Amino acid sequence: MALSTLKGVNAVAFARKLSNASTKEAELIPWQTSLSFDPSRDSDSTVTKDGNVNTQSSVSTDLEIEFINNTSAIADAFYDSLLDGDKMEFWIVHKDRKNAEGKYFSWYVQTSVSEDSNDNDA
Repeated sequence: MALSTLKGVNAVAFARKLSNASTKEAELIPWQTSLSFDPSRDSDSTVTKDGNVNTQSSVSTDLEIEFINNTSAIADAFYDSLLDGDKMEFWIVHKDRKNAEGKYFSWYVQTSVSEDSNDNDA
């Protein structure tokens, strides 16, 4: 069995406003330059007289997508989410991980945008 290498260029993000779930398809975020998805879980151990008690928190995720600023509708939806607190849906699709049924491996996330930085470089 050969081990395949996943390439970052083959991981892309799609998004839409959650309120549009019944009326619109998710859109590919155009001109993506980086995509970072970091699920994590904190754990702690408390020493008791009967032994250690381990606890874990819920899984939290950081999703960060950088793309060239543009005038696409989905880019505008990020502002709506940030300013109005609208929830967004995101799919991180790995184009190089397809199963026998032709379906791609992906992650699904619902969140509100917490930051939208614009450098407006030349």
